[in-house]
Amino acid sequence: MTLARRSFIAGSAAAAATVAGPALAAVGPDPIFAAIAAWQAADDEWMARLDLYSVAEDACQAERALNTAELQIDFHGIPFTFRTDSHISFFLRSLPHDGTRAREERQLALSKEWRAALAAERQRVETVQTKHNFVWLEEHASEAGDAQTEAQRVVVTTVPTTLAGVRALAEFMTAPNRLHEDHFSPGLASIAAAMTALAPRA
Repeated sequence: MTLARRSFIAGSAAAAATVAGPALAAVGPDPIFAAIAAWQAADDEWMARLDLYSVAEDACQAERALNTAELQIDFHGIPFTFRTDSHISFFLRSLPHDGTRAREERQLALSKEWRAALAAERQRVETVQTKHNFVWLEEHASEAGDAQTEAQRVVVTTVPTTLAGVRALAEFMTAPNRLHEDHFSPGLASIAAAMTALAPRA
């Protein structure tokens, strides 16, 4: 997980605590309060799943098994990295060839050796990731993130029916690092619709 991503998650979690207590605790028919409460629950679930995923991510990173398996070799003093069998084949085909049988056999032996080493590394990475439940936790966190995004969409498209609800929606929208960029316009539209209905005409 990148530092930027960690910072965003930390900021989002901190911002979640800034929603006004009285607004969330208000009792009444205004649907915005239920929508915000549902978003808070979804956000809490997302944060919890991200925490679990982060632990697995750190563990895989420590065992050099976070990313796609790769084979690193030193060929005549020059380092090379291969991630697929086709990379190995391309590299060997690009080497100078004098047409001798010995040279051909040597390249064939290298191909078999490196492909076997890469396959073993793939197996090692898969074993480590399975041990830490990495892929499942990543998918689990992603699903929770999608649910949180949907809950946020519901909040900004819910038109408050009270002035307290308008304030709650406005505070929800202005919390730092919370709102998705494409949710600002719907939120403003909901506030405008609410004020049109609630504010007395001049």
